[in-house]
Amino acid sequence: YPRESWRNRAILSIYEPGSTFKIITASAALEENLAQPDETINCMNGSIVVGKYRIRDHKSYGLLSVRDIVTYSSNIGAVQLGFRVGKERFERYIRSFGFGTVTDIELPGEARGLLHPSSEWAAVTLANISMGQGIGVTALQVVTAVSAIANGGYRVRPMIISKQGSSELEK
Repeated sequence: YPRESWRNRAILSIYEPGSTFKIITASAALEENLAQPDETINCMNGSIVVGKYRIRDHKSYGLLSVRDIVTYSSNIGAVQLGFRVGKERFERYIRSFGFGTVTDIELPGEARGLLHPSSEWAAVTLANISMGQGIGVTALQVVTAVSAIANGGYRVRPMIISKQGSSELEK
């Protein structure tokens, strides 16, 4: 195989997570009691201006619940949730989910991703990160973060398993 195919993209390639990151934004707002799952947010018919930038949704949404902001992937809803959380608190949540650092999986050369300190964020940076842009992550970081939500908030360090033993359920 060519050398290019030797690259473990799950731990080495950094990308903007896009809409998958809205789960992190919503979880921070929910955890801080700044929003409730069924609370209605005005998504402003799919457009919001932050500073001198216009951010759009892929579709013009009016009122959406926080749950539907994630379901329908509303950029405008995610931006508003990110503003509620605030940049310093949001950075703490992002880092607590494991972004901006290695997962410590037992593989060589793992990338940290890219997360600038919130002290350097402009308002539009907070908006962009809230919808999954302006941040660099690895696929393994995303899987680990989403797994923490599925695990009730407990983040488990990923590991390489060389052999699976039998469980009591298999007997």
